[in-house]
Amino acid sequence: MMNFRNNILLVMTALMVAVRATVYPTINNATYFLPPGNGTHRLVRNTRLGQISAGLDYEIGFTIIPDTATIGEWANVIHFTATGQDCCGYGSRVPAMFIVAGTTNLYVVDGHAGNGNIQCPIATSLPPLQSTDIKMQLLRDRVRVFFNDTMVCTQSRADRSDFPSVQVYASNNWYPAANARISNFYHRPLSFGQGFSEFTFIDSTPQAVQRNYLVGTADIPLNYEVGLSIKPTGVVAGYSNIVHFSGTNNDCCNYGDRIPGIWFFS
Repeated sequence: MMNFRNNILLVMTALMVAVRATVYPTINNATYFLPPGNGTHRLVRNTRLGQISAGLDYEIGFTIIPDTATIGEWANVIHFTATGQDCCGYGSRVPAMFIVAGTTNLYVVDGHAGNGNIQCPIATSLPPLQSTDIKMQLLRDRVRVFFNDTMVCTQSRADRSDFPSVQVYASNNWYPAANARISNFYHRPLSFGQGFSEFTFIDSTPQAVQRNYLVGTADIPLNYEVGLSIKPTGVVAGYSNIVHFSGTNNDCCNYGDRIPGIWFFS
C-alpha cells in the first residue's frame, strides 16, 4: 500500500500558508492592510493588498510621505473598486486617491448613485518628506477627509450602497504609482452616526461667558449632541445668552439660525 501521509501533509501545509496570507490583523475594529510597526510601503503600480466588504458607513486611513520629486502625470495612491474598473460608475472609486501631476496635492474621489466620480476638493498640499495622517470617512449622507485629524474637506452624499466585494490597491494598474511611501493603511466599518468628530471648544478650565466670543466652527451632521457644565454667578435682567450655534451667521428666526441657542431669562 502506498503511503500518502507526506504528500497530504505538504498539501495541507501549503493550504494553511495560503489561507493565512489573506488574513489581515484587526486593531480597534480596523482591518490593516499595512499594520503599524511594519515600516513604510513604497507605492508600486498594480499592487493589490486585499479585499473588503464596504457598508454604508466606513473609514479608511493611512500615513503618507511624498518624495520631493513629483511625477508629470496623475499618479495613484490608493484605490478601492467594487466593479473592477477604474472609472466612472458608482462603485469604481469608493474611494480612490491620486496625486495631481507635478504637485503633492491629494485628489480624492468617492461617489454615490448620482455621481460615481465626485471629488471632495482639498486646498492643502502634502508636505514632501514629512508624514501626514490621512483619514477619510465615507458615510451614508456625507464624506469627510482629514489631514492629521484636521478636516480639510466635507461634502454631502446620498443614495449610498453596500458593496460586498471591494478590491483594495496601493496603487492601481490604471495610473503610475505616486512617488510616495505609505504605512498604517486600514479600513474600519462604522455604525450609523459614528465617525462624526467631537469638537471641544472650551476645556475643563472654567471660563467666564463673554459677549461676541467665537470659540470655533463645526460641521453639523443630522444627528449630534452639545453639552457644557455651567455655574451661574449672578442675574442679568431679561434674556442673556450662554451659547449659540448658527449655521447662517444670523441670530433669528430662520432654520439654521439657532441650532441651538441657549439663554438665561429673568
